[in-house]
Amino acid sequence: MKKLVFNNDIIYILKTFFFILFYILFSMLLITVVLIDVTTNKNVIEGGLTEKIQILLIVGSGFLYAIQAIKGKDFKRCNSLVAVLFSLFFVRELDAFFDNIFFHGAWFYVVLEILLLTFLYFYGNFKGVLREFVKYTQTPRFVLLVSGLISLIFLCRLIGYKELWKELFLNIPIDGISEYEKHYRPFKNVAEEASEIIAYLILFFSAINPFSNEK
Repeated sequence: MKKLVFNNDIIYILKTFFFILFYILFSMLLITVVLIDVTTNKNVIEGGLTEKIQILLIVGSGFLYAIQAIKGKDFKRCNSLVAVLFSLFFVRELDAFFDNIFFHGAWFYVVLEILLLTFLYFYGNFKGVLREFVKYTQTPRFVLLVSGLISLIFLCRLIGYKELWKELFLNIPIDGISEYEKHYRPFKNVAEEASEIIAYLILFFSAINPFSNEK
């Protein structure tokens, strides 16, 4: 029996090492994507490779959470809500598409419609969602999910704050705010988009988390 337990421990350690190595290699690959964008365009542009990879991470994460909600035995409601959250991220990343098809800011109304439909769907079972959420907060997946959301919503917004970059470039001897923007915007874009892709990566890891207790 002790030998069996020992073998299981070794298997678990090897599995953990494998996934850590996978996370490292995958992270390096995504950083390379940003470097390719910078090398090609001298900037991280709208619709560039970095943005495409971000969208793929969003779609992949949402799909995995949706599959878990459909086929999993535990946390069906919570996984459904997280899948909806990724659909909101998807719409936000395609803001330029909705602007061109409809009108400027149209993505916001699409988001409102999704939120309204979600509210109506879960309205009759609020207590069940709340009970499930309390248990969900105790899973490893939730920790990764919250870490990714904090990075995306707060850290990336701070890094992309225009006034911060203006202050950093104030000592450049140029005339006019447009000239300042010309100098600081490439740095701002690279920093902001690189931090966003890392945040989406953390969220993707939460979707494929092999250490989750969910079935």
